[in-house]
Order: sequence, then structure tokens, then C-alpha cells
Amino acid sequence: MSDVDAVVAVSVDDKENPRFAQVHLIEGDEMRARFDRAYQARIKAGHSVPKKRRGIWISLYDEEASSPVSRVGAGAGIAHKPIARIPLTEPGLPAEQEKKEAGHAGTDLRPLSISDAKKSLSMFLGVPEESIEIIIRS
Repeated sequence: MSDVDAVVAVSVDDKENPRFAQVHLIEGDEMRARFDRAYQARIKAGHSVPKKRRGIWISLYDEEASSPVSRVGAGAGIAHKPIARIPLTEPGLPAEQEKKEAGHAGTDLRPLSISDAKKSLSMFLGVPEESIEIIIRS
């Protein structure tokens, strides 16, 4: 993450049955600082933190706190309101039924593709699409 200008963090409204994704745009320096604080707090607390390619998790929506240690670095989703709320669609669900269920009659609810996301971010950030890397982790 040392060479990124911005981080796009995406979360869903429900782990088991997601209906919407919220998109947050956060400056790279801020996210590096949050991860550095989280890393240092875990080391100080005696946790085993892998250094190679496996990151640590920090909560988007919990308030940052020094205890428990898992709260150090948290809160970027609170500090940075979503720049988008994207409806997630079920494959094969008729568009009219989908709109009705989502409560957005008359709204285009097509799923967002990686290509669409890169294109939109490219225009929003003023950088070439090939400079944008999207990583999806579960």
C-alpha cells in the first residue's frame, strides 16, 4: 500500500444477505497511518502479525479506540461518508421486481462491474484506468 494515493473501501449492508454496497474513498496517507497504528498496537499487545502479503483487518464502522486492540485504526467509514451506495442484484431477478423490492422504482439497478468501477474511479480521480487496481477479499 506504500504507493497508493487513495483507497476505495467497499462494504455490504448484511453479511448473509447483502442488498447494498457502500463505497468509501479514503486518502492513501490516512489509511497507511490507520494500518500502521493497528499493526503497532497488535505487536505491542503480543499478537502474532504476519509480515508477508497477509494484511490485518481494521473495522470501517467501529469507533477507533485503544481497547480492545482490534479497534486501533478503526473508523475510516465513519470519518468518510460513502461516495456511493450501490444496490446489489440477485441474478435472474426481474428488473421491475428488483426495483420494487429495493424501493427505487424508476431507478437503474444494474450491478456495477469491475470495468465500470475502474472507469468511474478513473474519471473521479483523474488518473488512467490502468493505474487503478481493485482487490476483492472475503
